[in-house]
Amino acid sequence: MQNPFRYFNGIVTLREIGPIWTINHQAKYLKSLASTLAVLNLLEANGFKCELPAFFIWEGNTMYLTKPAVINVLAELAGRVREFSISFDYMSEEVVARTTGDQPTSSFVERFAAMGAPWFFGINNLGALAQEAGLSVSDAVTVADLHRTFWPGRPLDSIIYQHYALCTLRTA
Repeated sequence: MQNPFRYFNGIVTLREIGPIWTINHQAKYLKSLASTLAVLNLLEANGFKCELPAFFIWEGNTMYLTKPAVINVLAELAGRVREFSISFDYMSEEVVARTTGDQPTSSFVERFAAMGAPWFFGINNLGALAQEAGLSVSDAVTVADLHRTFWPGRPLDSIIYQHYALCTLRTA
């Protein structure tokens, strides 16, 4: 590992605990981690304390997994970490299934599949997903809503932003 530690403002230390891979290898690795639930063991081996409050950023992963795998990861965190929040992004079921009726959006998803990184899981009911994992929704917003808030009057250049969302779940 080239740079196992990164320091920010002398307050926060981030530790890289794995190599950076191409998207194809990353998707396969993440599926493996989700199915073996090795994430927390890996973190604990590197100093993570499950009894302390924590915040996780889980970016760009849920669509590559299946619903049971996503639930499993979230439930494992809820079962082992005393208090935490987790923020992640996700696509709607329609984008993943390529049923938005928008060809550019479907082509976008198909390009990922062609690279060996197909999408399997979209979320339309975040509350139900959180509840199934033993969590609650703290925040959720589509990228389209963010665009309208911070760039009012500027048109969206794709419908995908209405289907792409960011959320934060927390321990109930």
